[in-house]
Amino acid sequence: MPTADNGEAAGLRVVVLGGTGYLGRRIGEAFAADGALVHLVSRNPANDGPANDGAAGPRSVRMDLLTARPRELTEFFGSVRPDVVVNAAGRVWRADEAEMTAGNADLVARVTESLAELPRGPRLIQLGTVHEYGAGTPGAGTSEDQEPAPVTPYGRTKLLGTRIVQRAAAEHGLDGVVLRLANVIGAGAPAGSLFGMVAAHLGEEALEEGAELI
Repeated sequence: MPTADNGEAAGLRVVVLGGTGYLGRRIGEAFAADGALVHLVSRNPANDGPANDGAAGPRSVRMDLLTARPRELTEFFGSVRPDVVVNAAGRVWRADEAEMTAGNADLVARVTESLAELPRGPRLIQLGTVHEYGAGTPGAGTSEDQEPAPVTPYGRTKLLGTRIVQRAAAEHGLDGVVLRLANVIGAGAPAGSLFGMVAAHLGEEALEEGAELI
């Protein structure tokens, strides 16, 4: 069984944008467990868990990705020289379409612009969403070949981000891939999400029932 010293990612330098968020944090943990040197980039670095500045775990980097300019990003990427950049940053809940555009499309444009300037560009893994496809057909699955037709602000802005990556790959040779994720469920789901709200509600009920039993 591979260990952190000889795992498949051993020796890789990995940058996770949005690295202390719901998905980014777990992605960073997975890469680090497989031996990669991980940098978690976030406006609000975590105060606990794996996000730290020590050599034993992922390194926390404070940066406001919504306001960082391409030059700032280029200087950071140039200093780290990543082999892989995972963009797990973006806006999903409790945001209007303009805010989603800033986080899901404008940021992607600045990231791809910055990566294109590096002498040796890393692979960019852009986290997309199945919401880019739009409403599915009842009783039928959704394949990667389905023409995107998003019906929500989130889906529309994430599709903009996907097309920015595709354009950068075609015009500037960016090594990029987009993973269109389905709804992700797990511990620590954000309170603004449906599953996060359900979990919070169930937790409150459990606490109330426990108090009554006492």
